[in-house]
Amino acid sequence: MLFELSRPLDDLEGMLLAEFGGQALSVRDIYEQHSVGKRYISKNYKDILMRLEAQGRIIANPPADERRKNTLADHVMIAFRQEGKT
Repeated sequence: MLFELSRPLDDLEGMLLAEFGGQALSVRDIYEQHSVGKRYISKNYKDILMRLEAQGRIIANPPADERRKNTLADHVMIAFRQEGKT
């Protein structure tokens, strides 16, 4: 149980890329659909999504340069690339 509580955010990154590849959803929808039964909080999802955006692995609308620095509101739309899908 303790291991699950300290699960690294890298695991969350991989899960999101695999589960949502090729889809576009709001930050809120991603959290609500994916977090059920998992021990991640909304901030974890936002941190990972901002990291993926900086890496160019997802596209956010509006993009980072049109948002307050280091923020990702619930209504921001996220478009996942096809990576992670076979």
